[in-house]
Amino acid sequence: MKKIWGLILGILVGGSAVARDLVLAYAVTPEKVYLPQYRSVSCNFTQVKTIPNSAAEVKSGGIFKYRSDNGVIFETTYPVRATVAYTTEQSKKIAEIISAITRKDSTYLNQNFDLYYIKNEKDWRLSLTPKKTSKTASVMQSIIIEGAQYINQIDINTIKSGNTKINFTGCTSQ
Repeated sequence: MKKIWGLILGILVGGSAVARDLVLAYAVTPEKVYLPQYRSVSCNFTQVKTIPNSAAEVKSGGIFKYRSDNGVIFETTYPVRATVAYTTEQSKKIAEIISAITRKDSTYLNQNFDLYYIKNEKDWRLSLTPKKTSKTASVMQSIIIEGAQYINQIDINTIKSGNTKINFTGCTSQ
């Protein structure tokens, strides 16, 4: 009954803030979370970064690549060409989070995040909220991941750096 009321409320009110709140009603353990498992995925991505205390947005896009043996790479093609690889020691924390999610690493996830998950026939939504004891809690409010066959969107909410929303399209896997 609780799920039905939550779904009705989400449909009536709409919007990503309500959807984010809706998923927070469903706490889970990593074992209960379904995420697509691929050895490699390539997608187009668009990213909008909202600057805190300002109405300014920075938009970019390009090609996203995930390789289970090599990590995550964002090749930005506009507005400026750049490559960010979450495979290095420099970006170890992000790489740890991505790796823990894709491997469903219960120990890491349970130690660092409260997980919330909701799934229906077509799609799913996962929210990771840093635990107060986690080092991540000092910089991050939440990570919301939405998808179906592939991940469609990642919404990263930080404490000081604003919000980053990444949309994925045209995904293929090998």
